[in-house]
Amino acid sequence: MVVSLLTSVAGGVGAAVPEAGAAGCAAPTPLAVLQTAAESGFHAMVPVRLMDTRTTEPIRAGCTAVLDLTATPAIPADAEAVALNVTAVDAPGRGLVTVYPCGSPRPNASNLNPRPFQPTANSVIVQVDATRQICMYTYTSLNLVVDVTGWFGRFGDPYHTLGNRRLLDTRTSDLRPDGGTGPLRQGTELHVPIVGPVAPAGATAVSINVTTTDAVGPGFVTAYPCGGGRPDTSTVNYLAAEQRAGHTIIGVGEGGAICLWTYATVDVIVDIEGWFGGAAGSGTLITPMVGARVLDTRVGTGGISGKLAAGSTARFNPADQGRLPIGSTVVLDVVSTEAVGPGFLTLYPCGGGRPITSTVNAVVGTEATNVALVDVDATGEICVFAYSSMHVVIDVIGSFGPGGPLHALSVDGMPFTGPAFSPDQHDLAVRCAAGPNPMTVRATAALDATVSIATAGQAAPPAAAQSVVMSLSLNENAAFVVRAGPTSGPDEEYWVRCLPHDFPPIQVQRTDVPRPGWYLTDDAFPSAGSPYGHFMMILDDSGAPVWYQRVAAPAINLTRLADGSLAWTPLLGQGFGDGSDPDGAVEVHALDGTLCARSGLSAASQTITTSPNWPTATSSSRPTFNAPVST
Repeated sequence: MVVSLLTSVAGGVGAAVPEAGAAGCAAPTPLAVLQTAAESGFHAMVPVRLMDTRTTEPIRAGCTAVLDLTATPAIPADAEAVALNVTAVDAPGRGLVTVYPCGSPRPNASNLNPRPFQPTANSVIVQVDATRQICMYTYTSLNLVVDVTGWFGRFGDPYHTLGNRRLLDTRTSDLRPDGGTGPLRQGTELHVPIVGPVAPAGATAVSINVTTTDAVGPGFVTAYPCGGGRPDTSTVNYLAAEQRAGHTIIGVGEGGAICLWTYATVDVIVDIEGWFGGAAGSGTLITPMVGARVLDTRVGTGGISGKLAAGSTARFNPADQGRLPIGSTVVLDVVSTEAVGPGFLTLYPCGGGRPITSTVNAVVGTEATNVALVDVDATGEICVFAYSSMHVVIDVIGSFGPGGPLHALSVDGMPFTGPAFSPDQHDLAVRCAAGPNPMTVRATAALDATVSIATAGQAAPPAAAQSVVMSLSLNENAAFVVRAGPTSGPDEEYWVRCLPHDFPPIQVQRTDVPRPGWYLTDDAFPSAGSPYGHFMMILDDSGAPVWYQRVAAPAINLTRLADGSLAWTPLLGQGFGDGSDPDGAVEVHALDGTLCARSGLSAASQTITTSPNWPTATSSSRPTFNAPVST
């Protein structure tokens, strides 16, 4: 373990105060550059303990414990994020723990709010950056126990939401898979079926919320995959006669079930949010985020000031005025504080009814914290219901599914050719007929964002609104541009190209999320009698055409040259090039399709080199290829 100096924080949920040194902390390690988080799938594992400072020494107030993932074989080098269960023990007073990648400055967020002299746990999903170190800042002195339940990375399993439903409630025989009734007895292992009742075959993990109530004494519940033996970890810690909730992402084990083991006799309620597994592309992937505060009723963050009244429901925007790229499901750290009485918070998409589940169980006189995976509604909003009056603080720590300022885009009667629309897909195409192609375009921006539609090259686009319907008429090789963005920020461009009627169909299969880049290809060998023309083309990392050029005859070996032009080899005879023209083996074209040069194979071998500075697939470089090339 390594400790380093950090800013002191006052209060229980992360209100910043001026810099103050903490006695006994070492000097901070220089920050690395935080790498951009990539979309990732989940790799389940039997929970493993990574840290327990009770075996060394407590972490002093205002200090940071550093978890070095390179020191454990449990987490591979290509992990993009980890799913942790962090437990605070022996805290002398209220405080907070903030967990974040060490290559980033500490955010104004909290992941765990310890209770004085009570073991307090919470689930954490945290990005792994180039440092491969996880920092855990503590406001008060305490011990930390850290368990890992899985990791996110390439070729991991996608997430499938279930919209939050009750899976187990030992207080009723209706939701008791073993047919029993009453609390789980001390030392009991309960098998809870997952495959069949709530998830299909192939499910590898579940996202659940475990709530304990009416315990006869202090203890803990451990959730783990059945069949592998009970690990030396805990999911939720509880005291006698109290309600305590803890979130976890846990693997599905033998017989398609998860197991629950309790240290003391207690009633247990399990709510399931979704499952992981299935074929690549069948669900959504996570993009982890460094904690970002989107709601704090104590100071009015998120547009809500003052405690939520008992029995009231408030709405908030987890995208925080378009600042965060929120997808279909958001990962939230939810804190209840200053509750006037026992109660709970329930978070759910505003467009549907409130479920019977709970997210956080409030405690009078201290904070209660839990993680929740919550779907957003059609407008991008989430509702929070308060059973009793309390303040609410919410941080975003991740998002499932692609996010962006454009919420919906369609062209009536003309399906997109290639990738379907998603908020992060900035290049799309429709197949057009010869002559004018009338079309009606419908676009809706995300909450607190606006959208406008214009034909490519139009100098003054129409006024922006949250939802726009526009009639256009485009010929082959033309395009229209949708611009969307927050009302107070820059717009992003979404290009929709009107492909020629004989443009070849493209089928793209992805086993995982490819890293951004351009893909050069061609339609070199169309089958006999094919109705499609010959095209050289550049595709984005989703298979959408961002540049194309019609050629008179098949050609191969499309190559990017160092000066920014493109070269390819026509197939005009039995060999490469035209036998009657020894200098016609290679053609060099500008991006607008203009023929710049023709050369023989010997000259081409000296000329054709790829450029290391060719733009990558980012929004800033896309205009290089935005103009469709006409025939």
